[in-house]
Order: sequence, then C-alpha cells, then structure tokens
Amino acid sequence: MNLFFLFFVSQFHYDISILLQHRGEMTIILITKHNLSEEELLSYLNHMKNTVTKPFALHMNDLRLTTHFDISIYSDSYTFIKGEQEGLSSLPSLTVPDQHTSPDQMYSHILTPKTKEYLTGEFLFRKNLYQAIDKNELFLVFQPQYNCHNNSIRGFEALVRWDSKKYGLVCPSKFIPIANEMELIVPMGQWIIEKALSQFQEILTYTSDSCIFSINLAPVQLMHPEFLNSFFQTLSKSNFPPENLEIELTESALIHSVENMVTILKQIRSMGVKIALDDFGAGSSSFCNLQKLPLDTLKIDKSIIDQITVMNTNDYIVESIISLAHKLNLQVIAEGVEHNIQLSSLKGLYCDCIQGFLLSKPHTKDEICRLLSNTGLIRKIQNIERSS
Repeated sequence: MNLFFLFFVSQFHYDISILLQHRGEMTIILITKHNLSEEELLSYLNHMKNTVTKPFALHMNDLRLTTHFDISIYSDSYTFIKGEQEGLSSLPSLTVPDQHTSPDQMYSHILTPKTKEYLTGEFLFRKNLYQAIDKNELFLVFQPQYNCHNNSIRGFEALVRWDSKKYGLVCPSKFIPIANEMELIVPMGQWIIEKALSQFQEILTYTSDSCIFSINLAPVQLMHPEFLNSFFQTLSKSNFPPENLEIELTESALIHSVENMVTILKQIRSMGVKIALDDFGAGSSSFCNLQKLPLDTLKIDKSIIDQITVMNTNDYIVESIISLAHKLNLQVIAEGVEHNIQLSSLKGLYCDCIQGFLLSKPHTKDEICRLLSNTGLIRKIQNIERSS
C-alpha cells in the first residue's frame, strides 16, 4: 500500500514533502508543503481519491478500494474570535456533518494554536509518564480492608501513585488509563508486583498470618504471553507466602475471552493465590461469569455503595449481590465506604469486609507499619463505631 501511494504521489506537480506511515488498516500521510490554497488542497485530495479508488485487476477479479480522509490543517494565520466552529466553517467544502457518512467522503479538523498547545502538552505528559519508572517517580500506598464482624484488619490493597517532578502528584484516574492505552501498564505492572511483594513482606511482620495483600492487574497485563512465567518467578524470588496474596482484576478483563481468562486465573490460583473480581457493578456486570471464573472475592464498586442512604431501595441491590456472592462461596468487600450510614447498612446486610476513606485513607508502607505497631488502624474503626 505504501509503495502504491509513493507511486501516484510522485505524479503530482506540488513541491511537497510526504511522510507515510502504515498502521494496520490506516496509512498516514504528512504533507509539509506550506501555503496551499483551499483549491489546491482540494485538487490534491481529489486527485489522490480518484487514483486510489480507480478499479484494478487482481487474479482475474476487478477490485476497487474505498477511501476516507481525515485532514488536519494548521496555520498561524487562523484567528478565531467566535471559537473554533467559525474556523471550521471557513472550509465548508472539506467538512461533512456526520462521522458516520460514506467512507469516500472527506472532512477536516482545523488544528488551531490552542489545539496544537493541547496536543504538545499531551505528548509531553505521555513522555514523562513513560520515564516515570526510570526516574523513580512511582510509589505505592496501601489501603486497609476491615472485617465487618469483629473490626479486625482483613488486609491491604496496594495502589500506585505518580509523583512527577514536572506535574506534581498526578491523579491515578488520569495516568492509569493512558498507561493502559500505551501498554506501558505491562512494565509498570511488573514494577508494582515486585515493589508490592517486597513491601508486603515488611508489613506482614506487623500483622496476623491470615492478613491478605492485594495487587491490581490490568487485562492487557494478564493476557501478555510472558505474564505467567514472569509472575511465578517474581513470586518465587520474593519468598512472600502465596496464600497471603490476592490478585484483583476488573470486569473489563472479561471483555477478552472468558475461556482464556479462566485458564490463566486457574494457573495463578493453583499457586495458592486468591482471585478477586474488582469494581463489580461499575460496568456490564454478568452474574453468569461469576460461576465461570475461579474467584475467591467479590468487590462491590463504589458507585453502588454511594447510593446507599437512609431511604433508598438500592439497599436491595447490594443485599442481592451479597446474598448471591455468599451462595457462590465468595467473600464480599464493599469499596468506597465514606459515610456512617453506609457502614451500618453494610453490616446489617452481612457484608464481609469494608474498605474506604471513612475507615482509612491509603498510607505509605512506613505509615502503615507505624500505625500497626501502635494499633492506630484498629482504634479508628472502633471510634467510628462508637460515634455512629
């Protein structure tokens, strides 16, 4: 395809420089010729379209390619007084009103200085995120989980944080999705596993032998062909007891083949590691998958817990989830508990464990060890109980 483009592009009389990049089904063409008029640009694109879509014979069959053009135009001369929409209307012949129109049609995006600034900032953000591990800007915090029946500590969930020298403390909801998109989550996830197991080992000396330590795994990380070998080797080298470790995966992991996911999770579980389904209720929850997956724990998403109030029928939803999970022999953890009424309701509904800012925010490893050494984490939940 690239050679084909090079052939017909060479037929044009414009003095232009062209960069071709082929990505899957998309070929990107960068034209660095400046000061093309609208008429010249339209002529160029129409010529390209006509050349690409011209029928040709292949193995005695007549074939015809379809085309779709995304066009970005940038010029320092564009000044938008009434916003970017006015700039878009300045090239009406290049614009189609609907992104679902025929693939033969062309449309334009005006790359304004404001948009250029945004894209440059986004590029720099991703570049800094890519370098975060090497620059030692990532660190872990640990949020306690409590047993409802006796207020004891059930365990801790490891959470990654990014303290960037350029951006400061970056919200996880901003950098984690981008890390997933860049597939940076694979090396980042490996770093998290190694660091978490090392720090879990130290925290474990301050807790009971039954304390559970949780690590989140991204779907792309779980499905990576080298993941299982890498995970088993890292766990073995750490000397951390597998029975104290829990792997959390989100519902989005089930977008991938459930059968493949079951195979991977069974191998992890065969080591004695527990498996938890995180954020249940946040996405397209499937109760049917609860029977298929080799699970030990179900974590109810904060969005469900947030709706628990004094006179709210959402209690019935939480009650149904807890009841079904118990029938499947799953332990239930309620995430994002922030109010006393939620705590009281969850205990009344026989929820097994709770986690949230009402009880404790995430702490660094050193803070956790200090609080455990003087029973500070236990005293806090006891004080909450007395005040509710």
